[in-house]
Amino acid sequence: RKGVIIRVIDRYMAEAEILDTSPDAKDGGDLIRIDQDDLETVVPKEGKECRIVNGRGRGKRAEVISLDKAKYRGTLKILDSGEVVEKIHYEDFSKIA
Repeated sequence: RKGVIIRVIDRYMAEAEILDTSPDAKDGGDLIRIDQDDLETVVPKEGKECRIVNGRGRGKRAEVISLDKAKYRGTLKILDSGEVVEKIHYEDFSKIA
């Protein structure tokens, strides 16, 4: 199931809200605590916004400039500073819901 991280509880645990399975279904809304090992990031398309979740720029919003699908890395432009960071691994940034 898909969900959105509401807050980070500690270094390895987060609170997430479960999303509805379809626009007509009202089966979401549950709040759960989940370990980082049970989460997967969603890689956005080039030109879309993301959030850096690990490493340099952690917590900042960025734009995906390019994706290296062979090496599972991306080049991002941090929105508030304009700084371009390269070779960011897919698991270190995620689509913003």
